[in-house]
Amino acid sequence: MVKRFLALLLLCAVIPPAAAGRRWVLTMPWIPQAQFAGIYYAKEAGVFARYGLDVRIRHRLTEVDIFDYLKDPESELVVAPLVAALRHDNASAPLANIAQFSQNSSVMLVARGAGVGRLGQLNSRRPDGSRRRVGVWRFNFDTLPKIFLARQKLDVDIVPVNSGISLFLWDAVDALAVMSYNEYYQILAAGFNPEELIRFRLRDYGLNIPEDGLYALRETVRRCPEECRLMRLAILEGWRLAMKHPNEALKYIRLYCDRENSAFDVAHQRWMLGAYSKELELGNPQLRGKLQRKSYDSTVKLLTRHGELASAPSYEDFCPALPREVKP
Repeated sequence: MVKRFLALLLLCAVIPPAAAGRRWVLTMPWIPQAQFAGIYYAKEAGVFARYGLDVRIRHRLTEVDIFDYLKDPESELVVAPLVAALRHDNASAPLANIAQFSQNSSVMLVARGAGVGRLGQLNSRRPDGSRRRVGVWRFNFDTLPKIFLARQKLDVDIVPVNSGISLFLWDAVDALAVMSYNEYYQILAAGFNPEELIRFRLRDYGLNIPEDGLYALRETVRRCPEECRLMRLAILEGWRLAMKHPNEALKYIRLYCDRENSAFDVAHQRWMLGAYSKELELGNPQLRGKLQRKSYDSTVKLLTRHGELASAPSYEDFCPALPREVKP
């Protein structure tokens, strides 16, 4: 009897009681890939369980806005870029940033060096006399490339892109918005040498806006602040382990790709894991896991100036303090 009692005490000491009895559904904004490796690792390696969290992971359908999942009673958490979250936030569904993963912008425009040797050449005409064409995503990541083109006074035709690099390969666009950890690799894998390409990193032009964060409705954070804090800690631990054990992380990525019938290219995913993890700033205790006030203020100012945002919540409302936390 004494042994059973001691075992029960030990179990209670190991597993935080705050999250017991509740299942959390966390929705990714895209198909399975290394961009979410830390979350997969936290789930499959038992990190969530050690923090007392029961988490189910699912992935967004392309025709559904990522924040619509928060209206579903079964989904309390989503991963999304900061710009998309600010544009979506409204009085009927106010959002809260629980954790900030990517601390830097990975967006860049890529052009063929033979056609566009420098940025200003995007203002030149194509051989048929038409304006240059720039491929830009339709969902969530379209805002910053459009602001970049406007700030650089580039008179181009914007071609909406769902995903992939096909338009670039077919020479249907003169430049393409890509993520440095994803589509840029695809272009190289298609046979282009880096020397053949001109890259314009948005961060080099004053647009270093943080990207992926973990979001919930503010009401969820108000009701479950400790669980939200544990969620952040668990995912950050998952990312640290994924970076320390990349082969194990790749195994988990493949697991989710297989579950979702999504293609898995080990070389591509290894590249993505290495490139994306560099943007997390896990070695900086001032940055890791938190959206900085300076970054928030500069993003709001940028979006407001360019007519992409009519109003914004205060930093304190958008990034509510969680238990035992000192605000950055």
